[in-house]
Amino acid sequence: MHNDSHDVTVRRAYQIYLYAVCFVTVLVVLFTFSEAVYSLVRIIAPGTTGPGGSLSGPERDQGVAGLIRNLILGGAALGIFAFHWARSVDAREELEHATTPPAPEPEPEPVKEAPKRTTRARRPRA
Repeated sequence: MHNDSHDVTVRRAYQIYLYAVCFVTVLVVLFTFSEAVYSLVRIIAPGTTGPGGSLSGPERDQGVAGLIRNLILGGAALGIFAFHWARSVDAREELEHATTPPAPEPEPEPVKEAPKRTTRARRPRA
C-alpha cells in the first residue's frame, strides 16, 4: 500500500511540473507576441518608434532582427507547450486510473423460486 501512495505522489508532482512548464511557456508566448508586434511596427513605420522620428535604416534592420528572434522564441515556446500539454493529458488520465478504486463486483441476484402451487383437494361432484 505504501508503494501505491508513493507512486500517486510522484505522479502528482510530475503533473504539477507539467502544468508549471505550460504556464511559463504561455507567458513566454504572450511576451514574444507583443514584442513581435512592436518589431513589425518598427519595420512598417520606422519613424514612429525611433528617437526623434528618424526614418533610418538601422531601426528597420533592428525591427527585422527582433521579429525573427521573437518568432523563433515564440515557436520554440509553442513547441515546448504542445509537448508538455500532451504529456499532462496522459498524466492526468494515468492519475485518475491510479486513484480510482476498482468498481465492486455486482452481487449475484438471488435465484427467485417459482411460487409454489398449492393443490386443493377436489370435491367430488354431486
